[in-house]
Amino acid sequence: MQSRISWIDVARGIGIIIVIYAHGLSADSYRHLFYSFHMPLFFFLSGIVFHHRKYEHFSHFFKKTVKGILLPYVIFALLSYLLWLSRSHIAPTDALSQLYGIFYGNGAKYLAFNNLLWFLPSLFVTKIGFGLLTKFTEKKTRIIFLLFLSSLVGYCISVFAPTVKLPFGIETVFTALVFFGAGYLWNAYAEKMKALLRTYALPLFLFSLIACITFATMNFNIHGLQVDMRLNRLHNYAYFYITALSGITSSIILSMIIQKNRVLEYIGKHSLVLFVWHITAFSYFTQLLRLIMDEQTLNNLKNISLTPLYTIGSIGIILFCSLLVKKSALYLADTLRRLKQLSFLGARL
Repeated sequence: MQSRISWIDVARGIGIIIVIYAHGLSADSYRHLFYSFHMPLFFFLSGIVFHHRKYEHFSHFFKKTVKGILLPYVIFALLSYLLWLSRSHIAPTDALSQLYGIFYGNGAKYLAFNNLLWFLPSLFVTKIGFGLLTKFTEKKTRIIFLLFLSSLVGYCISVFAPTVKLPFGIETVFTALVFFGAGYLWNAYAEKMKALLRTYALPLFLFSLIACITFATMNFNIHGLQVDMRLNRLHNYAYFYITALSGITSSIILSMIIQKNRVLEYIGKHSLVLFVWHITAFSYFTQLLRLIMDEQTLNNLKNISLTPLYTIGSIGIILFCSLLVKKSALYLADTLRRLKQLSFLGARL
């Protein structure tokens, strides 16, 4: 079993905090800075831990990916769907449409009950697609060329066919492949990159951070909307990739500087469950606050004090509930094991 790498968990922890914080901000705030790189960062980190050679056959890799990504997606989707039905007055046609949407797997067209789930089907197709690519070739120059072509295809779809929403977010996968592949290629030059970062960590961090802020702001000001991978909205090709790669670079450098942090590592290890459920937690927080303040006050406080509180509160509650579920499952499994042993002893007596 492959051991976890501390700085990658730290990076996941930083990434999911950024995602949750960004989702708490209003559209007219500075959240476009976070949207410019937070999802590319997660595809990049998924590429870093991609190790296809440990599987003897592609079928083993496919089954493992189904179990690791699709199965959690279906479980989370069904739970979210049932919770949505219980909280809302839904027309039967809408209920059936969204149920079908679970199998369609595109958060820009369906999954209204929890559109954050778009990431898992897209990650599944991205991982399988890159697995097939590495079966075709493992030469780094060919992989880079194919990733460049993929970036062009993804961008052309976003510009010339923005309303096209394919099953499992395939229209987004072409772009996601670039970042996943960049993470995979990181491993080929990891030692050189680490040595470079150790020597020039601070100037590289500042340079990449400034580049991310500058080009994200330019992209936003020109088009008036934040980039959004879920919607396959990229705007300017050069600005999008410069911003995303700069944001990834600054996040990686920060994670490697921190290296070990128990809190961030723990949050990073549970980034998936935090990603899936934080908007649901937000909705409950908002319902509670509406009991003590009006909508105008709520909106005025959103970007000042509520977003940090929403971020901390949702992380705390979700992790606590996750721990309870895990402990309950272990207790149930242990109880069943003991009952089985008792029944076996009873049968022998």
